[in-house]
Amino acid sequence: VAELQPLLGGDDTRQGIALLQEALDNVRAGWQWAAVTCDMAALQPCISPLLRFFVLTGQTEEGRHFADSALRGVAAWPAAAPDKNWHTQLRVQQFQADLHAMRARLFYKQARYAAGIDDASVAFQMAADSGAQQTAALAALYWGICLLNLGNYAEAEAKLTVALAHAQAGAFRKIESDALRALGILADQQQEWATARRYYEASLAISREIDDLRGASASLGNVGNICRQMGDFVTARQFLAQSLALHRQIGDRSSEGRTLTLMGELSADLEEYPQAESYLGEALEILRGLREEHYAADALVALGKVYREQGRREWAVACWQEAEAIYVAANEAPFLAEVRAYLRTLTNDL
Repeated sequence: VAELQPLLGGDDTRQGIALLQEALDNVRAGWQWAAVTCDMAALQPCISPLLRFFVLTGQTEEGRHFADSALRGVAAWPAAAPDKNWHTQLRVQQFQADLHAMRARLFYKQARYAAGIDDASVAFQMAADSGAQQTAALAALYWGICLLNLGNYAEAEAKLTVALAHAQAGAFRKIESDALRALGILADQQQEWATARRYYEASLAISREIDDLRGASASLGNVGNICRQMGDFVTARQFLAQSLALHRQIGDRSSEGRTLTLMGELSADLEEYPQAESYLGEALEILRGLREEHYAADALVALGKVYREQGRREWAVACWQEAEAIYVAANEAPFLAEVRAYLRTLTNDL
């Protein structure tokens, strides 16, 4: 993992993912052995690159097994080594905080937001108590993002502001960029588009500065979507095309699928319905293949709108009913209310 870590953040991300996938059996065996013996020196440097790998490849359940096994190992360690000194105890607490933050990120990726909040809150408290400012910033970020997806905007803003403050105080530039992007999403969902764009552009500037291609591609997509919301379709298409190209370059299939959804929505705005269907069909194929049902639901909602505009109402209802079931399972209140409003309109007409 240490050898491949430099390949997981820039132009060589796709190669790094492929090589780590080939080595995964050995990595898994090594991790399990280190977890049983609580070899923190071996485990802790692997958390960040492995988390990135599991998120990019959609292997979130495997990632949770990694985190769970390490947490079990560290929980059993006090009985095996009762003479640990204060410094060692502090390291153990910081390590546990990192593992809980890892689980929070994976739960968020699985749309299990309540579970993500539980782990993020534990990680934040442990990190704060042990002076691990970077982990505290990450935990507050994941906490805020999970709250945001549950529609708890006031609490989400509070946690994201804490994450941003910790990141800026510690000069953790990537976390700062991610927190700014999350605050942009928060403003975006409340239709405060000028504010959202300022956050997105600030995030994009940092991502470019630190050569974070994944962060840059995400912010490009966000800016493109804001341009679309504001009616600037030409600029929106330019930003989204740049975002899609970067996602494909680094092999981020999940983000590729979500960006294709945005491009489908843009094509629908321009009444380019065959093109919209093509983008959304490709998005659904990718997102279903990754088992990212919550993002697939977003594509289904957009596809339903395309069918509605073409008079294919039964098809639209089928898409929205499938999306509704996914949002109910994930408890995504804001999106659930939206799709139910669409369904009421069409089912009444039918």
